[in-house]
Amino acid sequence: MDDFANDKKAELRKYLTDVVKRNETDEKLDELAGKMSAEWKKPKQSRKKPDLSFAKFQEKLKKKKS
Repeated sequence: MDDFANDKKAELRKYLTDVVKRNETDEKLDELAGKMSAEWKKPKQSRKKPDLSFAKFQEKLKKKKS
């Protein structure tokens, strides 16, 4: 039974490898690289720091219970 499971795993691994090879073309990789590069060049948005005070936590608990 163990050999059967190993054969199925190997078969699945080969299938998935083939799918990736077919879909991972140079054109698609270049497109992905362009999108990632554009994303990295965007200025970071300043995020508002969360209020982690206990009072704020209690307030949220009260709202949730209501």
